[in-house]
Amino acid sequence: MVAQLEVRVPRTHAAEREYAARVVLGEFLGIDHVVTHAEGDDVVLRLRGDGERRVVVADGLFAHREDEWLTPPSLPREPIMYRDVGLDVPEAHLVEPRLPILYGREESRPLVEVESRSGSRALHLDVFGAAFFALTRYEEAVDGATRDEHGRFRARSSLAYRAGFLDRAVVDEYAEVLRAVIECVWPRLPAARRKGDLWLTHDVDLPLVAAGRPWWQVGRSLGADLVNRRTPRLAWRRIAGWARARRGDLDGDPANTFDFLMDVAEGAGLRASFNFLAGGTAKADGSYRLSDPWIRRLLQRIAARGHEVGFHGSYDAFEDPHLVAEEFQHLRATAETLGIAQPAWGGRQHFLRWSNPWTWRAWSDAGLQYDSSLSYAELPGFRAGTSRAYPVFDLDRRRVLPLFERPLTFMDASATRYLHLNREESLGLARRLAQTCKAAGGTFVLLWHNDAVMTESSRKLYRDLVGEVV
Repeated sequence: MVAQLEVRVPRTHAAEREYAARVVLGEFLGIDHVVTHAEGDDVVLRLRGDGERRVVVADGLFAHREDEWLTPPSLPREPIMYRDVGLDVPEAHLVEPRLPILYGREESRPLVEVESRSGSRALHLDVFGAAFFALTRYEEAVDGATRDEHGRFRARSSLAYRAGFLDRAVVDEYAEVLRAVIECVWPRLPAARRKGDLWLTHDVDLPLVAAGRPWWQVGRSLGADLVNRRTPRLAWRRIAGWARARRGDLDGDPANTFDFLMDVAEGAGLRASFNFLAGGTAKADGSYRLSDPWIRRLLQRIAARGHEVGFHGSYDAFEDPHLVAEEFQHLRATAETLGIAQPAWGGRQHFLRWSNPWTWRAWSDAGLQYDSSLSYAELPGFRAGTSRAYPVFDLDRRRVLPLFERPLTFMDASATRYLHLNREESLGLARRLAQTCKAAGGTFVLLWHNDAVMTESSRKLYRDLVGEVV
């Protein structure tokens, strides 16, 4: 008989509690469990067949009244308290021993209390509520903080940034604390331990930067190559690519780096994803169409080499379910005509535009299986508090959606355009985040645009980065 945990929870916020238990215990720890609802104020874990021992977990977020739900009183109190979890749970393997406590009980009590007679444990950390808060981006549904010029929630408006833990996968660490406590009580209860991995993704915003452009646009880019970027070889390649394109040959375009990106992925034993725009009329959207012959050949080449064709929702689609459905259907239809078949479809929103709950709902309704938009453009890190893929929850409709989030960890533009990091600084930041993912058994999700590797130095940076974090 397979060991099974019974998770007894209070009757409030039933759907939310079941979701949090499913993700933390089921998805992250691989522990078979069943949730039951009963009177009481605590979350109590019991092992079927063991009537004596239990683990009591603090109840914080879900203890709020219904009229406080999705309102400021239900947000974590600031300043966020840090506790040295390593003192109370030395069995937990954490990135750092001091852990931010979003919801829990008073600081005067030990984080974990042990009942000497039975060996039961009381954990004064609301693992389930804190995980729900981070994974669902609860604060973004509550906080009316000013968005940036693209309508995106700012990293600096987030609790993780203010409290200094954006670079930590805190949900993964909470799950590790709970695993350690559970194993102290029931040593033979199996909990999953996973190896970290790397996923290479590429958003195809500008597949070509010279072909099809008027001479004055190319000239302006040449000036930037020579004066700002100081890359005369790129300037020459841009001129040559433009001239070849005038004769109908697009392969010489400097942004045609797709074979290089696939070579790097294959050299590391990886399968990369290439996300294509399938519509959009905004100025920020790409100037290509899936019907372009060169794009169709590119799609076939990517699929033939065993890599993934992904969906890139256009600039205006992130809050428009009709646009998402229309664009995704166009991508699927194009792929079908080209003989491209995939077991699952997913991708990422253009410009990382994501809105709670509209984007996830639109992607789910359109039939996509996963999204990878959750990151901040201006700061790398763990927007959802985790390095692992997880099922998403619609806060408005209060139900789990048939869609997984695969959170983005690090993007080229974050390092270069927003943080202005040099080569060594970029490598160092990527290395630290990758180590965090690996320690948690999660996935380091890397986004590198095809037009970000148009020079020898940028290609070397990308090769070195992948080599260091693989």
